[in-house]
Amino acid sequence: MKKAIIGIDPGVSGGIAIWKEEIVEAINMPKTITDIFNVFTSTSLSGYLIYVFIEKVHSMPKQGVASSFKFGQAFGRLEAFTVAMRFRTQYVTPQAWTRWYSLGTRGKMSPAMWKNKLKEKAQQLYPDSNVTRENADSVLIMHYGLRQIKESEGIEL
Repeated sequence: MKKAIIGIDPGVSGGIAIWKEEIVEAINMPKTITDIFNVFTSTSLSGYLIYVFIEKVHSMPKQGVASSFKFGQAFGRLEAFTVAMRFRTQYVTPQAWTRWYSLGTRGKMSPAMWKNKLKEKAQQLYPDSNVTRENADSVLIMHYGLRQIKESEGIEL
């Protein structure tokens, strides 16, 4: 059976990246639940065994209550879709996938500088894809997942 790999950065300004048959579709995070549903149902994924890698993140200490709630809702929706669609879902921490790329840590970089660094790496890997600062993390998570599947199953996809 053909395989597809999906990487998800669940933040409101995150993204979804879909790999199938060597082609990567990079999408900025849809704004509504209907738009998210449409991504998962209109990308011609029927007939594929689908692996999803969702970034396992949490609210931040200085994040407001409303922001934390909104983030939790978005994460829950994405998680629910992957379960409802019967995708094989795995969670990956930001530390795990950034370490795998040897990207280091954000340290004293501004958020914009860090996002630019991630975008540059994603564009190196997939120059023909529509990589933006918003969806770069999802592309890198997807690529990390692709390599994990290849290594664990000892297969070429």
